[in-house]
Amino acid sequence: YWLASGSQLLLSMGNDLLGFTDFGTKRVKNIHSILCDLKGNIWFSTDEGLFIADEHRRNLKEVRLPKAKPTHIISLYEDDNGYIWAGTFGNGLYCIHPQLQKIKLFSEPEGLSNGNILSIKGKTNQLWLATLGGAYKCTITGDPFDEKSSIVFTNYGVQHFPGNNYIYSVFIDSRTGCG
Repeated sequence: YWLASGSQLLLSMGNDLLGFTDFGTKRVKNIHSILCDLKGNIWFSTDEGLFIADEHRRNLKEVRLPKAKPTHIISLYEDDNGYIWAGTFGNGLYCIHPQLQKIKLFSEPEGLSNGNILSIKGKTNQLWLATLGGAYKCTITGDPFDEKSSIVFTNYGVQHFPGNNYIYSVFIDSRTGCG
């Protein structure tokens, strides 16, 4: 199991914890989110950006996001197709195609009216997002990088919940298959 603390990545080896603070010449600090993909790569975000460490934790590569202003990644998720989804604090949702090194941003113009994405979970062609503006269901038809695909965001916010609409986490229920 991998754990992220403020200043290091921790790997649980049963009863022991192995800490990683350095990756080659890069020292990591202020870790916000972590994901181990199906290929064994470790994805994590810090104040400085989004990074991928290979399965041996020797090589570290920064993922350059196509946005001029600083982007803070606060949630990560890998879907069934191996795409990495990165939720930001205020800038929307990125979809990353690791093999082709393509990146696509989803935000207000695509129907995601709240870009503060605290948690992401999914199953088959749906993602569920926890945001500071309610929960969102994202239904994906086709490949997100294909212009012919359809991506629809449904907001479950003010009209569905009393009080504030801060949703901190989403969870896929294994019994119903729903978010």
